[in-house]
Amino acid sequence: MIRMATQPYLKSAVGARLVVMNAVTGLFSCAVGGWMNNYVIRAPEVMRGIGIQDPETGKIVGVSKMCANSARWQTANSRVAMAMPLLFPAIMMWSIERVGLMPKKVIPLELLKITLLAIQLSFAVPCSMACYPQF
Repeated sequence: MIRMATQPYLKSAVGARLVVMNAVTGLFSCAVGGWMNNYVIRAPEVMRGIGIQDPETGKIVGVSKMCANSARWQTANSRVAMAMPLLFPAIMMWSIERVGLMPKKVIPLELLKITLLAIQLSFAVPCSMACYPQF
């Protein structure tokens, strides 16, 4: 459905612009899918509440529906943030193409793609996962 909506724009796109537009389509699909999946799956927790732990002892001291709702929103929003690194390689390739430095030969081009993927996995993904405190 998203692909059909973007088809008129993708038809004339070539090179790095096509890569960016595909990345935006993928980002939107992943973000919406992850957000909705989490929002629906965690609905029972919001109805029942989740356990509240004492940070020092780790014992559950109560149940809170407000905390469950807050956790659901934070997790759903983190799914959007986790999809954001999809844009990094595409935007970098578009930028490199704009300044006229895009490699024309296959091997340098593939090395550029692999390097951008390595940077994405090394930096962008961990940054997106650090949106909220990890316990």
